[in-house]
Amino acid sequence: MKSTTVKPQSIYLNAEDVAQVEKIAKALGVTPHALRAYAVKRLIADWARGWRPKQTKKTVKTLEP
Repeated sequence: MKSTTVKPQSIYLNAEDVAQVEKIAKALGVTPHALRAYAVKRLIADWARGWRPKQTKKTVKTLEP
């Protein structure tokens, strides 16, 4: 059974990301909140369909004293 309880969530974005979200939302004629909600729901749906981000190999270099 699907839960009907809605809990507000927060995300922290830097100024550049906020500006991009606002620009995209304006272009689409939606609020920034609606755009963020859509993006999260889209990610959840894609994940449920089996999508996974490409794993990249990171090289960590340490400096010896």
